[in-house]
Amino acid sequence: MEQAIQFLGIGAARSGSSWLWKQLRLHDEIWMPPVKELHYFDRSLSYPSPSYLASDSAFERLFGREPRNRQFRRRLFKELVKDVVWFRPSNLSWTCRYFLEPCSIEWYKSLFEKGGSRLKGEITPAYSILEQEDVVSIAESFPDLKVLFLIRNPIYRAWSHAKYDYTTGKISDLENVNEVKTLVDKPVQELRSDYLRTYQIWAEVFGKDQVYVGFYDRIEEDPEGLLTEIGDFLGISSPESLFSPQDSQRRVNASKSTKIPKQVRLCLARKYTEDLKALQELFGSYAEEWVNEAEAVLANGSRQ
Repeated sequence: MEQAIQFLGIGAARSGSSWLWKQLRLHDEIWMPPVKELHYFDRSLSYPSPSYLASDSAFERLFGREPRNRQFRRRLFKELVKDVVWFRPSNLSWTCRYFLEPCSIEWYKSLFEKGGSRLKGEITPAYSILEQEDVVSIAESFPDLKVLFLIRNPIYRAWSHAKYDYTTGKISDLENVNEVKTLVDKPVQELRSDYLRTYQIWAEVFGKDQVYVGFYDRIEEDPEGLLTEIGDFLGISSPESLFSPQDSQRRVNASKSTKIPKQVRLCLARKYTEDLKALQELFGSYAEEWVNEAEAVLANGSRQ
């Protein structure tokens, strides 16, 4: 019996997952839900940032005062407005099922029924923080799942998240090293930047052949090559057809370009250089450039 889904994108956050979601949705052989990030598997309250589906009942989500339930109501309202304003009756029924029905693995599988015989999957960057026992549970339901993991230099991933938090008022001064450090030292951010942990867990559960690791750097330098590789990994009949010169060059959910202050860059280089060396040893490729850049920053910092 065919699996309900064939692939899962697990992040990393701020590493091109929105761009990839848009590219995959455009392809005729792929079906993805109208909502990016279904957040089903990271519902547990044991995680430092449980998803807005963490409350078991729809009643709790609709009337609970906890931050996760308030977030749930914002997401629900946003999707309902889009479905009504853009007159999307088929999407509206999916939206009601997703937001208002009780969560279960059978409910999760039902969210992909509209995909028919096409390749089906979703992308939720928060899945990169999952503990091994939850990844094992995913494998029990979807043993042949293919996993997409895009990674970005953790220095720039952290900086991108800091800029995002600045726009939402969670950080008041991007020049303030202590504020940025407080952010990146939070447990959830530690987990999101721990690519080695994520890769080791998913590769151990599913096998290395079922985990594709791609680099954010290629989105700017070689989007055609990256998408063709991903298409081949997923089993698309013509992998190169995933590439659309016009659409693939557009940045999605990008934060405003702002240069990293020297002291913040130095702080982040100190935090992540050892991780970068481990990534270089495991993956090579762009990780070698990440190490060279971080070591140059440290060398300059020691001379100041």
